[in-house]
Amino acid sequence: MEWTIRRGLTLILGGLASVVVACSISTAEVSPFLKPGVPISARIEVDDVAHFLGERFTVTVVVQYRSEFVELRTESIQQASFAPFETTGHFEINSSDLTDSVKEYRHVAELRAISALPGHVYQPPSIPLEYVDHESGNQRILEVSFSQPFYVSTYYGNHADKVPLRPLRGELEMWSRQSKFFAGGSVLLFAVFLGFVTRWSLEAREATRRSRSVTDDDLQVLKLQQSLTDLADRTVHSDLDSRMRLKEVEVLAIKFCQDFLNCKPRDFWRPSNTRLESLVGILERRYDGNELEHVDVERAIQIFRQLLPVLKDKHG
Repeated sequence: MEWTIRRGLTLILGGLASVVVACSISTAEVSPFLKPGVPISARIEVDDVAHFLGERFTVTVVVQYRSEFVELRTESIQQASFAPFETTGHFEINSSDLTDSVKEYRHVAELRAISALPGHVYQPPSIPLEYVDHESGNQRILEVSFSQPFYVSTYYGNHADKVPLRPLRGELEMWSRQSKFFAGGSVLLFAVFLGFVTRWSLEAREATRRSRSVTDDDLQVLKLQQSLTDLADRTVHSDLDSRMRLKEVEVLAIKFCQDFLNCKPRDFWRPSNTRLESLVGILERRYDGNELEHVDVERAIQIFRQLLPVLKDKHG
């Protein structure tokens, strides 16, 4: 019974001591280190001064200032150099009011040593903290230095020969039953994969050949159709009147008769084809003194389209 009471009292006193220590630490963290009468002060807090090569660690630049006397230029901290340590791009920024007159700015930057040499000691350069003095209006610089250098080590420390390593396993027996089984399976899988790739390549090549099997005549017909579409759109040839657009249709029609109907230009004006005769009749109006309308051009293009051969589907 007495032992139980003593243990209970010990736990209670231990808990109270922990609370007191925690409260004192919390109070120390938020208490300003800015001395009375001083407008601005800064320091650098480091979680640890010894790190492995490539290990990520953080440094915190803490600035306490009186905003009624100075204006802090935070970009000077954000652009600070920590050579030879490199920033990882991760950082945190916190700003708070410690008292009615004292403000605190905290910039937490994540660093790591990449270009450093293991076993060496490095002192990063001081950070030039820029601020504006309200009384004089001048910009001033406060040099913030690291209180301690940094120590860089490898992952196994500087005494790798003393690090215990696991013993090596025995060599594998060459061409054991299991290795032969896996080798045969690998060859079979590779053969199946090679057959699949070969078949897929042949099918893709055949599909490409079919898609490209367009004759020269088909290309000429496509060009004629596009040219007729442009002539029918008055916005494409806004600089041409109906008479000039009909002239362009005439040039295309004569070229079409030479390439597809095997007729000479002089035979174009004496056609035996009924549709071609209708087209020629409209084109001849261009040489009359009468005014031409856009509807004449549309009618000529419509008849011309009916003369064009129908393209066959090359993918069937």
